[in-house]
Amino acid sequence: MDIPLIEDLKVSNKTFIKIISYFSVLSYAVYLLNLLIIQLLNKHLFNSIDGFGIPKYFLFWILIIISSLILYHFVEKPFSKLRQKSTSNQKNLS
Repeated sequence: MDIPLIEDLKVSNKTFIKIISYFSVLSYAVYLLNLLIIQLLNKHLFNSIDGFGIPKYFLFWILIIISSLILYHFVEKPFSKLRQKSTSNQKNLS
């Protein structure tokens, strides 16, 4: 049994579903980079910035999204294609 709200979203707003799907693909890169970005920001930048935490929060998320996009498009995606090519070649040899 599907949730009615999600079914309505699938039918009514395909762009929204594409955005959610794209961010779900990026989630592994976010997971990998999260702690690294936090440590780098704390060590090099946040110690020198005093004041309100919201700009720091937005800076963190901007850096996470940009670095996740880079990691996904230049590392994960090429290696996934390489893996698919390798497994298809092995199937052809069998």
